[in-house]
Amino acid sequence: MQRKQLLGSWLPLALYIVFLHLSWVGAWLVFIFLKTSLFPALNDEKLSALWWFIVQFFVWLPPVFAYIYYIEHQNPLSYLRLTTNLGKGMKWGIIFSLLIPLIALIPLGKKPDPLYCNNLPLLFSSSLPAPMTEEIVFRGFLLEQFKTRMGYLKATIVSSLLFFTIHLVGWFFSGSFPSFSSLLVLLFSLSAFGIFLCYLKRTSNSLVTSMIYHWSNNFYYRRLPCFFKL
Repeated sequence: MQRKQLLGSWLPLALYIVFLHLSWVGAWLVFIFLKTSLFPALNDEKLSALWWFIVQFFVWLPPVFAYIYYIEHQNPLSYLRLTTNLGKGMKWGIIFSLLIPLIALIPLGKKPDPLYCNNLPLLFSSSLPAPMTEEIVFRGFLLEQFKTRMGYLKATIVSSLLFFTIHLVGWFFSGSFPSFSSLLVLLFSLSAFGIFLCYLKRTSNSLVTSMIYHWSNNFYYRRLPCFFKL
């Protein structure tokens, strides 16, 4: 009976993790097909950013909210810590974001991208969607799910490793898959980034903190090289 209960508790979560990765593969395949044949306008950075937001928001998130509501029988917004300690979450998110240039989360040697340097609205819009959806999935949903099964420390590691694996899909289909040595560096840096975001959420008990920091990191990552030759 205990084995059945264990399987029952893990099976829906495992299915979502598989769905998450397969849907991302499918989104990339559809994206490549559309931009190379039916809808070349997707080569435009603004439209491609909109595409990825639509996929993440309307494909990744509905199962999360349904899972929390129908399986956990909880309010999704409260479960995800989206409405908990909102003021504290915003305060700590802003404070930690101001420290980003000092704690070396911006890779040295990054070359400026003229697309972002010359288009501030695009920079803001393209940096915003991923932190919202990825934080809900990885630090909001998966972290809480793993925490109830294996404790907080292991949950931060596993959810952060999954944060890394979802990026593998994009690197592969975009033709920017790194070498083995670079992959090891990215494994460490992205996992460490994910663990740090878990810590930020725990500090304020609000997902808003990690959302703000994640967005700020993306913004700094793309914008600062425009000012400095790092």
